[in-house]
Amino acid sequence: GYVYNGNTFDETFFDNYGMAVPAAGYVFLEGPKVADADGNIDTLGMTSFTYFGSEVLGDGISDPDVKVYSGTLQWFNLMEGFLPRPEYPTQLPFVDPLTGTAEKFVLAGDPLTGAGWIDGIVMPPGDRRLVMNTGPFQMALGDTQDIFVGTIGAIAEDNLTSLGKLIEFTKLARTFHNSGYDNKAIELNVAPIITALNDVTINEDETATVTLSATDEDGDVITFSVKDNNATRNYLNFDGVDDWVQTKNEGGDEDHPINDGDFTVSAWAKASSLSSGLMEIVSQGQAGSNFYLGSSNTGDVIRAGDDWEDTGVTFPRDDQWHHYVLSRSSSNTYLYLDGSLAATKGSAIEYPDGGSGLRIGRQYGTAGEYFYGSISEVATWGGALSASEVASLYNGGSILSPMRDTISYSSADDVSIYYPLNEGTGSTVQGTEYNSSEVFTGEIKGGARWTVMVAQRVTATISGSMLTLAPDPNWYGEANYTVSASDGYAASSTSLNLTVTAVNDAPAAFDWVSTASDTIKISQSNLTEEYEL
Repeated sequence: GYVYNGNTFDETFFDNYGMAVPAAGYVFLEGPKVADADGNIDTLGMTSFTYFGSEVLGDGISDPDVKVYSGTLQWFNLMEGFLPRPEYPTQLPFVDPLTGTAEKFVLAGDPLTGAGWIDGIVMPPGDRRLVMNTGPFQMALGDTQDIFVGTIGAIAEDNLTSLGKLIEFTKLARTFHNSGYDNKAIELNVAPIITALNDVTINEDETATVTLSATDEDGDVITFSVKDNNATRNYLNFDGVDDWVQTKNEGGDEDHPINDGDFTVSAWAKASSLSSGLMEIVSQGQAGSNFYLGSSNTGDVIRAGDDWEDTGVTFPRDDQWHHYVLSRSSSNTYLYLDGSLAATKGSAIEYPDGGSGLRIGRQYGTAGEYFYGSISEVATWGGALSASEVASLYNGGSILSPMRDTISYSSADDVSIYYPLNEGTGSTVQGTEYNSSEVFTGEIKGGARWTVMVAQRVTATISGSMLTLAPDPNWYGEANYTVSASDGYAASSTSLNLTVTAVNDAPAAFDWVSTASDTIKISQSNLTEEYEL
């Protein structure tokens, strides 16, 4: 059993010491001795592995009750490989959310490759208690049993490489124990090195095959796996002419979530490659007292209000999604792009006072500066976020809600407004303030259009060293995958982008059976055909 960080880096380790976060665990080296049905002595290993968290998160997987007998019965369930609640004699199994099967060795997937049931699917990152069980076995008065358990820790470059190193050390610990603690028996495992993959482009209704390869210094058997990195989300498209969103509070007045003092603003945006000049992702305020985040007219750089019109960071007009974060503290202002610090001002910018409420896709007041492109996931905080919190929210390019804390992000209770912009239909968007029942809305102005995303319909399979990517008929778009090579103890990974290009299908001839009384409508797709009536 082992624990590892839920995010790539840990705030305390990374910010204070510049270190990756370690992984740690326990390994059963030798269990109790029992007699089998024939009287032969055998050694038990783990007979079940369960876990629980620090609080109830919808599945009853939390600390057993204390100072009451029901807690003892809950512990008994855990030790037999069942959910703690309801308590014994009721015994409900842990169920693999991917296969639907009952399991007594839970979370037996591989976090290095993302394959199988791994932690984070049922519950978000948080405290974990490991329950490693062995038995049953009997002991009479005066009997002894020798049980060997190892405690292992490892640290590498990030959360997953630390875990890979931990698995490697586990192999060494087993080898060391099985050799009778002979130092000469220890061999250091070397992780396989996967060969980088080129991106693949195919036409609609075609199938892509990719040959995978990797090297392993130890000559271990290598297995490949593939992880689908594709998330779906709806978003709003703005035409750069008159499309925008005006946010309002429950009373119908324009909402001003950015107040005096420290604040942070975050948004995902995709600027059109056809755009140019001034345009704003978000804005609030009035002349002389305002905030906005968008592009400048000269130099084409990101600007953040009148106090910081030239951040020196290029505004990306590349038809790609980017994560923008502006964080203002009492002494400095920070601009982050795609999870990384891009610029610092050296002083605090002013905060907006009065004027227009928060707008999405347009400048404050009577100015236009309409955004040309797509916007999603707009959020503001009543405080400055740390660098590790911003990196956690970026989440490697996958959307992470700001409304729930993670190990590296702890400002959910400071969210002053959050607009996912994922409704997918209608002319109103819904906003949320942390721990508040007030209803916030955004009125879509102009003709801003929704893009409703469907899951990337591509079947990715691996047979031996051959990866096959088979899109559904008539599907086109983009998809991203992580391919990993593992020797059973450590792994390395590489990414792959798949682009499926749309193809205009030619109209197909068909037989048309008709009677004299029928009316035949000739359309553009069939006007060249001949029909007998």
